[in-house]
Amino acid sequence: MNNEPVVNAAVVSGTVSALLVMLVALNIISLDETQVGAIVGFVALVAPVLIALYTRSQVTPVTRPRDIDGAILTRGEPGTPALLEMDALQTEANAINDEIYDEVGVK
Repeated sequence: MNNEPVVNAAVVSGTVSALLVMLVALNIISLDETQVGAIVGFVALVAPVLIALYTRSQVTPVTRPRDIDGAILTRGEPGTPALLEMDALQTEANAINDEIYDEVGVK
């Protein structure tokens, strides 16, 4: 299970809730239904969040992240523009081309 940290999170959360309900059912601890419901609800809400935060720090991506075009997300050589910068450059280039085409009368 070391390769499945999200499964570990579900196991811990489920085990704590099940253990509490079992202890109450066996009269090992004395809680009324409202208290049990409140504790189980709290565990069901908070435990996965806390475990997920820890789990997230333990997970390593297995593939290299890619952009919308499928290109690996790296800057490559220094000065290589990011996608948003490329979009801005392309928009600027299109505007310049449109001005030139208007001047020469090309459609």
